Amino acid sequence: MLRKEVLADILVRKGVDLGLVRIIFEYLSNRYGFVQIDQFRSCVREIKVGCVQGSILGPFLFNVYTSELQSIVSPYHLVSYADDSYVTISDQSSESLIDKFKEVFSRHNQWLNGIGMICNKTKTELIIMGDDTIKEIELEDGSIAVSEKMKVLGMWLDKDLKWTHHVEYLIKKCRALGFGMRYLNKHLNMNEMKRVFHSHFISKITFGSPVWHNAINFHLRAKLRSIYYKQIRIIVRDFEFKLNRGGLLKRLGVPNLDLVFFRRDSVFLFNVMTNVEPDELVARLMASAHFNERSYRVVFFRDYTSRMFKSNVVYVANQSVQRWNFNWLEMTKETFKEKLKEINDVRLF
Repeated sequence: MLRKEVLADILVRKGVDLGLVRIIFEYLSNRYGFVQIDQFRSCVREIKVGCVQGSILGPFLFNVYTSELQSIVSPYHLVSYADDSYVTISDQSSESLIDKFKEVFSRHNQWLNGIGMICNKTKTELIIMGDDTIKEIELEDGSIAVSEKMKVLGMWLDKDLKWTHHVEYLIKKCRALGFGMRYLNKHLNMNEMKRVFHSHFISKITFGSPVWHNAINFHLRAKLRSIYYKQIRIIVRDFEFKLNRGGLLKRLGVPNLDLVFFRRDSVFLFNVMTNVEPDELVARLMASAHFNERSYRVVFFRDYTSRMFKSNVVYVANQSVQRWNFNWLEMTKETFKEKLKEINDVRLF
């Protein structure tokens, strides 16, 4: 929870004008709240910690409050989004990896205590890739179990990077969506259902797909295709299975799932190369690229085939650029998307 005294101290150390610090401190002071259920109301209590929920300043002040975390966990890499933070540590030795984890965990815990926060070990997750022998790590005041999977920004990451849990999670959500699609199908025409299909189903099944779909095996791909065509069959009302998969696509006027993923990957790559995505991805891509003057194309190399590399942005770049038969370097995002629509057949899997 954010403590205004600690926040004021951080702002002063960062060189923020004292007058502005005083305004922010007063903004967070003298806040009160109560709970009301029907006609029953609790007593009024002062809210001494936290910031105003739903306020414009709230997320910004929290980011300032936790801005020193990167220096605390350095030299290890920190990934943060809102109040979720992930520290990544790598080492070739399991023993050294455990020692590094204990050391950075201790520093992290001390920093949390210093700003009035507590590490909840029951909500702290640890996943180790490449070593199945470590089941838990003992700490001074308890232990942390090694998880088989971890949810990171809406995607289930498993320790062998097979993405099995994530695909099963997607299929479960899409099946639940199918019940709503059946109900809507009674009240909407096909064009309206097609818009629902794109806005709800496609957005779910392709969420984060540039990261995971190149690395999944044939069995998981088959499951995704199956649920994709099942939803289309509902929309076109082919409950007697008179149409094959090609007929279903033609009836609804949508591409096959391979092409859906390909276009999603392509737009992601275009955003990276035009600096819309994080700078780190751009740097990683450009370090693995060269310009072919004969074809006027950017060519990406280091095309490895390991499962871990198939979740890498460079591998996604290779898979996409090789299928573009046009010069994309001078295009806007809109013209690029129009060109992608001209590609009607692709086999990614």
